[in-house]
Amino acid sequence: MAEGDSAETVHNSRSASKRDIFGYYNTLSGLVKGLEGKYTTIDLRNECCVTGKIIKVDGGMNVEMRDVIFYDSRGGEQLIEGQLTQLMAPSKAVKEKRTFKTLRAERYNKEIVQSVFVDKSST
Repeated sequence: MAEGDSAETVHNSRSASKRDIFGYYNTLSGLVKGLEGKYTTIDLRNECCVTGKIIKVDGGMNVEMRDVIFYDSRGGEQLIEGQLTQLMAPSKAVKEKRTFKTLRAERYNKEIVQSVFVDKSST
């Protein structure tokens, strides 16, 4: 494949934003973008890996794959048919300062839930 062909593929991508295109040329996501349509193995941070066909890559190096097999650190295999979200640990929630209005709503909601449980237990 010629040098111009890969640039043409990046620019013709329907979902490629300017930020994605910048990422393809200035980060390693361009390397992964070149692997679209090929089967490969991706090592994860926790000594696990996934193997499958790369369908789509964006500038943030988010990868969409098909025919995925997940290998855990103990060597176990699991065929992934849906998303990988059930296997990954949830990310840390962004801490935001709660406003008075939010605190008041939470307190009111808690009171309503408690009153419903009290009403159900008394009947």
